[in-house]
Amino acid sequence: MHGERGEYLRAADTLCQGYELGLSSGYTATKPTALINLGLMYRRLGHSHHARRCWSVSAAIAGGAGLRHHASVALYLLGHQAASEGRLQEAERLLPPAVDFLETVHLAFNLSEARYLLADLRERQGDFDEASRLAGRAHEIATEIGRRDYIFVSQVMAIRLDVARGVIDAHCGCERLATMLPEWPQSNRQAALRYAAWRLDPSHEEDRLLAARLYADIHPSRPNALYRERYHELTGRHLAAPDVPELPGDVRDYPGSTDELIESVVQSTHAWTWLEPA
Repeated sequence: MHGERGEYLRAADTLCQGYELGLSSGYTATKPTALINLGLMYRRLGHSHHARRCWSVSAAIAGGAGLRHHASVALYLLGHQAASEGRLQEAERLLPPAVDFLETVHLAFNLSEARYLLADLRERQGDFDEASRLAGRAHEIATEIGRRDYIFVSQVMAIRLDVARGVIDAHCGCERLATMLPEWPQSNRQAALRYAAWRLDPSHEEDRLLAARLYADIHPSRPNALYRERYHELTGRHLAAPDVPELPGDVRDYPGSTDELIESVVQSTHAWTWLEPA
């Protein structure tokens, strides 16, 4: 592979190598952290099975070492993956304990993300008022610490939820999304705003076409599964998925199935809020 696409995919190889180096580093948090990042890369590339395996092993290693911060991050990522695949009951068991722990120790960087993902779950469950409250808090925390990725997505979510709750109509929602365009000139943000407007009002054909074109243009250099999903929704056509590295052997062969590891960590979370943070 050559060019930007090759660089993007080589990042996955680099993360695999980083994990292998972490095995001999002697620093306890290296392995769980590397596995969280490797799982994120697998998720972006569309390999959710590999992502879940990385996060479940990360949570198990972190939980066993008393690294509750790392275990909570792995749990909320697992919860969001479950929600995105329609397993809402599983998500309900994973996301709230992780958010509760992060609230207790106020780890703002992760809390902004975790609150947003919990808001996403509440939206999927149809609890739009609670989702709106959580999205607002996620936006506040993200703004306080300058985490622009979650400033953006929580703002888009807030508009979508205002429409769902009947606070504004779809036309007003589209207008509010349009006012965000100058502030977020990046191609992926422009595509997301156009996509969100089309979702609110499918008669916005120009937004549909622009979003599809932007995702098609972005995908060769950043072959993100989300872009492929949205492109297919917008056009009915498919963008080619890339090949990705295999799981590190010891992650694949770590004792216990993915579901068993997750269940073990979930059971251990009952004591987290009574303990000092690691």
